[in-house]
Amino acid sequence: MVRSMVVFGWFGKNNLGDDILLLSFLNKFKDEKILLPVFGLYKDIPSNVKQIVCYNKLHYLIMTTALVVVHNNLFFAGGSVFRDSSIGLKATLALKVIWLRIIKLRSGKCVLYSVSIGPLTARSSNILINSFPLKTTFYLRDNESYELISQSTKLNNCYIELIEDSSANIHYPKLGVGEMTGLNLSDSLDYMLHDALKNIDRVILVSLCENDKISDKKKIFQYCSQNKIEIVDSIVYEGDVFSFLNKFEKIGHFYSERLHGLYIAKHMGLPFTALLNSHKVSVQFG
Repeated sequence: MVRSMVVFGWFGKNNLGDDILLLSFLNKFKDEKILLPVFGLYKDIPSNVKQIVCYNKLHYLIMTTALVVVHNNLFFAGGSVFRDSSIGLKATLALKVIWLRIIKLRSGKCVLYSVSIGPLTARSSNILINSFPLKTTFYLRDNESYELISQSTKLNNCYIELIEDSSANIHYPKLGVGEMTGLNLSDSLDYMLHDALKNIDRVILVSLCENDKISDKKKIFQYCSQNKIEIVDSIVYEGDVFSFLNKFEKIGHFYSERLHGLYIAKHMGLPFTALLNSHKVSVQFG
């Protein structure tokens, strides 16, 4: 019996970066039988993928645990899937370590695709490394995670690859370069606005996921009004990848604090400015 790979990655939440990553790794692993727990169903999913709808994060974690126990093959995909900076994150980290140890005990396999390992404390890093099965394949996208894994003598028989382009298999529409600036910021970045928007007179506000709502950016609207910066448009990602990317044709430069926003700009060939407000952004663009 060929067991399926169980994917963990918080998919189906209308997050543009995650959806592009999903398309990329499904294309790369199209010969695998894949079980994909999601928060919302995707259309036109490949035939080798079975979607399993989950109603909240707790249901998602319980369902994923049950699938891992049955199939003992796990596929991590996304951003920093191992973090220990709060009680909730520590509990989730502990659960993921349990998954890994189940797989290791039952000689299953694990794949980490386009994942940043940290930020983790030294103790958590050691626990995590000791938990990885011997049949683990690492596709990592930042040097810090790559060095952490590649320098471990306990994982020296695993395949480890540093990938620069996490969505290399996605074909984007051809862009025309305009004079417009795309802006993807949060309210917490008001102290950065002056430097970010210096010498800019027209902007398009860009929202990449459901947690990045344009309507919450009161300080950005206020700043633009006070400094006579015209907000030409506000575009929000609602689940259609290529339709949304077509809207970038008006943008000539992109400012973002979000890793996904910067990757999208990078992959599409747009000039961009990274605002270093998170570990994931700093470790790759700092």
